[in-house]
Amino acid sequence: QAGSEPAIKELVRRKDTRELKDLLSGYSSTRPYVDFWAVVDSKRTVIARRSGVAGDFLEISGVVERAIKTGEAVTSTEVVSKDVLARESAALASRVEASGLMQVAVTPVESNGRVTGAFITGVLLNGYDWLPWSVYQNYHVYSAVFTVPPQVGRAGNIITSTQLSQSIFNPLFVLPERALSSVVNNKKFLGAASGEDAETFIAVEPVLDINGKVVGGLGVGVYSSEVKRLVSSMERNILLLTLAGAALSLFLAM
Repeated sequence: QAGSEPAIKELVRRKDTRELKDLLSGYSSTRPYVDFWAVVDSKRTVIARRSGVAGDFLEISGVVERAIKTGEAVTSTEVVSKDVLARESAALASRVEASGLMQVAVTPVESNGRVTGAFITGVLLNGYDWLPWSVYQNYHVYSAVFTVPPQVGRAGNIITSTQLSQSIFNPLFVLPERALSSVVNNKKFLGAASGEDAETFIAVEPVLDINGKVVGGLGVGVYSSEVKRLVSSMERNILLLTLAGAALSLFLAM
């Protein structure tokens, strides 16, 4: 939307670093959930960041190039290096070790029929609790986002999860090897898993980057005891309905 405004198009065309930096700061103050802000020219050279760092080449797995070449907005989930995040802010970079998983949106800016640059924004999923908490509030299941290829038997690949004491995806949880294998091969997984002290059922969906490569997974899970409770409740309800139906039949037959 910003890229369609004539005044902003002119700022990008002129490569006005100061004005664009102030613009990004203003946008971020009303969109605090967005972690990453940058403006690049048509050659993907950074014109402005909130941090004031500019003049470097910025590309994220081909997402920026595609937006500039096609003239169309592109959104994707991508692996982003710690160095790229550090140019935005040290606090952002501190949330990852070597790299992080970020939801990226690139919006091209056109002037006189040609692309002169693009706005790049991103939400870093590492430590971003909104997604798993939203899943829990709406569906009452625990969830987690993790990166691949992980080291099987290690829990460190989980980058964010439902932050509740009874959550399945706690720091001690280890995704089953068969689940990891399915996700790495771009296949969904649904099955049982062993938690710290309870059996669980989990479903895991692969997360792909713009090139179709698996970069992570979104997992949801419930405790087996909860599933058994629901099944038991359904059985009781079915029995009651059956008995009520039988009683009605006897009454009508009298």
